[in-house]
Amino acid sequence: MPLDPRRPTGPEPTTELVVLAGLTPDGTEQIAQLMLAEPGTVVVHHDLRHLGDGRVFRRIRDATSDTATEVELAHGCLSCTLRDDLLPRVVELTGQARRVVVHLDPVLEPEQVCFALAHLLLGDEPAATTVTDVVDLLGVITVIDVATWFDDATGEETVAERGLVELFDDERTIAQLATAQVEFADLIVRCGTAPARELARTNAVLARLSPTAGQVRLADAALDPAVLGLAVVAPEARRGRPDGVHAPLLRGAPPLDSDCGVSLFAFSDRRPFHPQRLHDAVDLLLDGVVRSRGRVWLATRPAEVLWLESAGGGPAPRAGGPLARRRRRRGMGTRHPRASSDGVAGLGRALRRSIPGHHGPDLRRGPRRDVRRPPRRAAHRR
Repeated sequence: MPLDPRRPTGPEPTTELVVLAGLTPDGTEQIAQLMLAEPGTVVVHHDLRHLGDGRVFRRIRDATSDTATEVELAHGCLSCTLRDDLLPRVVELTGQARRVVVHLDPVLEPEQVCFALAHLLLGDEPAATTVTDVVDLLGVITVIDVATWFDDATGEETVAERGLVELFDDERTIAQLATAQVEFADLIVRCGTAPARELARTNAVLARLSPTAGQVRLADAALDPAVLGLAVVAPEARRGRPDGVHAPLLRGAPPLDSDCGVSLFAFSDRRPFHPQRLHDAVDLLLDGVVRSRGRVWLATRPAEVLWLESAGGGPAPRAGGPLARRRRRRGMGTRHPRASSDGVAGLGRALRRSIPGHHGPDLRRGPRRDVRRPPRRAAHRR
C-alpha cells in the first residue's frame, strides 16, 4: 500500500520528533539507549560506514525490536537516499510511536536534516505535506566529548583524514562538523572529562557559539532521562528551525566579554567590501578563529549578498540571494555587511588590525575605479 503522508486528524501532531547528533558514536549511542527506555520511543538510524561500497543500512529499534535493512543507494546519491527513505519512515511511524528519534551518523549536520524535515514535500498534490506537518519537531540534541571537542573545533583535519565516511565532493573539516552540530543544538550533552583549564576554555566557546542551548552531563541525563525530552529549553531556542541568510547572527544573549582567552567579535558596516582586498585578507581574518559566519556585501555585486562561514581555518562562501530591502531611516543605508566570530587568544587584536575602521587598512575600499556604486534607486527601496 502506498504511503499516505497526510496530516493526521486533530489540531496538533501526536508524535514527537527529536534529532540526535554528535561526533562521538559511543556518546550518541548511550543517549539513544536512554531515550529508548521511555515507552513509545522509536530510534531511526542510517549507518553510513559502508557508503564507500555503495551500501547504506537503516536500523529501526524500539524497546522490544531491532531491525536492520539494507537501503538501495538512490542514483548513487546519499542526499537522495536519505530523502527517499528517512522522511517517509518518520511519517510512517506517526501515530505508531509517541516519540521518534532520528539518530544521525557522525558525518551529518542536523541543520541540513531539519531543513529537509521542514521543507521537502512528500506525497502527491493536493495532499503533499512535510514531515513537520505531521510530527512535532522538539529540537536537536548534540553529544560532545569535552576531552576532544575543543581540539576538533579548532583543528584543520578533514572528514576523510579522520576516517569518517567521505561523501562525494566533501571537503569539510572536522571543525566544521563539530561547530555546526553544537551551533544548531537545543541541548548539549557532555561526556568525558578534561583538565580544569581546558574545560573552562571549552565552556567559554560553547557559551558564545550556542548561547540558547541547555547543557547537561551524560551522567546526570542517565539519572534523569526526562531532560532529554526537551520540555524545558530557552525561549530563543531553535527547536530545529534553520535560520535564513538575513536572520540575526547573534542568537540569544552570548557573553560579550573575554573568558579564558575566548571572545566574541561582531562587525557591521554600511559600506561594501572591495573583493580583492577582502580576499587577500581572508587568511588573516580566520587566524585564531573558532567559528565565523556572516553576510558580506561586495562592491562588485551591489544587488546580492554573499554568505561566508568558516571553522577549522577554511572559509566556505556561498551565494546568499538578493540583498535584503530595508527602510531608509534617518540617513541610515539599506545595506549592512555583518559578521560575527568566536575566537581564542589574539583574535581581537588580529581582527582589529584587519577589519576596516580598526587601526588598519580599509578592506572595504580599493581604487575608486574598481568599485562600482550601487544603482541610485537601490538606496531608496522600501
